Amino acid sequence: MLAMVRCCLRDAEPGEELLLFGYAPPVAAGPYREIGPVFAHALHCSGPESTGSYPAAWQGRGQVLRAYDRRGRIHDGRRHDGADPESVIAELLADPEVRQLHSRNVVHGCYMFAVDRAEE
Repeated sequence: MLAMVRCCLRDAEPGEELLLFGYAPPVAAGPYREIGPVFAHALHCSGPESTGSYPAAWQGRGQVLRAYDRRGRIHDGRRHDGADPESVIAELLADPEVRQLHSRNVVHGCYMFAVDRAEE
């Protein structure tokens, strides 16, 4: 089984020791707050290559981008095929009500990572 490791945003290598635990994605308390399973390295991980751009390993990977407002309520969402996720992110963040996006697995809806609106 292929596992996406949330601490570094890459696919796990065969034989890597992982932890599986429940995680609540960063969203304001409310009816859309949830806890779901995530994998992380069992030992120290240096984290993602960059936090200022879309993860290179995710280019070409279809995802659902779920948009949340400042109250933590779902405001909008889009599915993309991975070819140009940055344009979908820009489109969703063009709405001034949107404060955060969650990238989620297309099939199971698992949380992958968040994109926050830059402070103005």
